[in-house]
Amino acid sequence: MRALLLTLLLAGPAAAPSPSPTVSPTPAPTPTPRNWQAELANTAEVRVTRIVDGDTFYGDAFATGSMRTPTGEVVAITLTDPLKVRLYPVDAPEPFGKTLAAGKAASDYLAELLGRGTVRVDVVKEDGFGRWLGRVYVLTPAGPIDVDEEMVKAGHAVPYERRK
Repeated sequence: MRALLLTLLLAGPAAAPSPSPTVSPTPAPTPTPRNWQAELANTAEVRVTRIVDGDTFYGDAFATGSMRTPTGEVVAITLTDPLKVRLYPVDAPEPFGKTLAAGKAASDYLAELLGRGTVRVDVVKEDGFGRWLGRVYVLTPAGPIDVDEEMVKAGHAVPYERRK
């Protein structure tokens, strides 16, 4: 008790309570238009349009949704963006020159894999040639197929770090 009184006396007279600070309301953020390309920057569903070789294909990334027109009408929209995708981190033989037969087999196997269902690309980065480098999956009712892994298991590609 004596310690408590001594502490109170040393602290001096109690200061008047200060008024609570005025808090001004935070303005609501201005809505920005959705940048669907940025949203797809990490993961995209891709409609395959052409196989280049055993580790590269062309496709259309797409997004669907709806928007309200200036007259108030709601319309369905589909946005597509053509792109070139390269499996990452695997390397397949080229379908020309000394590796023609192996390259054609790899291309055919990639086409067969990508034809099994919806294709999803988890983008790792973009390379200097404008290609999306990424892990590619085919979404099937039985579960996702890791295309990169399947190409290696089937002997049609090697992990990129093992490439000589």
